Amino acid sequence: MSAAPIVVELESKALAWPDQARALKVVDTATYTEAGEMLRGIKALRNEIAESCDPVISAAHKAHKVAVEQKKTLEAPLVTAETVLKGAMGRYVESEQRKAREEAARLAAEQRRIDEERRLAEAVDLEAAGEMEAAAKLIEEPVVSLPPPVVRSAVPKLAGVSTRDVWRFEVTDLAALVKAVAEGRASIGLLAANETAIGGMVRSLKGAAAIPGVRVWEETGIAASGRG
Repeated sequence: MSAAPIVVELESKALAWPDQARALKVVDTATYTEAGEMLRGIKALRNEIAESCDPVISAAHKAHKVAVEQKKTLEAPLVTAETVLKGAMGRYVESEQRKAREEAARLAAEQRRIDEERRLAEAVDLEAAGEMEAAAKLIEEPVVSLPPPVVRSAVPKLAGVSTRDVWRFEVTDLAALVKAVAEGRASIGLLAANETAIGGMVRSLKGAAAIPGVRVWEETGIAASGRG
């Protein structure tokens, strides 16, 4: 689809400005004034572009907003159902995994008990045979048990459904975290500067702003209005 004539015309006008701006060297009052005139010309052209494009952007934005809200409304009950089901399934998985861990621990303890009883029986046999030193040495040696069988969770594998471990966190003591970073016990990457708060302080205090670790400086901003 070809662009509308007005769009082609505005694009042609806009493309000419960068070279003009680069060609102008601001070295005196005359060239400074000329640069100001160019800025006003650019502002006027930007106003033309806004008049041409903004209604289209606004209509597209409204249509997008309506579509997004419609999608959100349609999906809301499904999101609720998903949340309920995922919560229930997650609790079941956690319960089964806990049972598997407990069974593995029980089997490991049982294996240690069997190995300990077998060692004691061997030591008794050694003592009965008069091999007291060997019996004492056997008793002093640590019990080395075979690993117990792996206990797997009873959770079935479902097509299209997967589980994963999710580790979450919350900062319970910000001051303690900051102290740990300051002492080198935690990475500085765990903290982020509050640029909104810093910016507000700098704009308020200007040159009087003195914040450790922050460089404050002043720049000159130039603004222009359209011709007229």
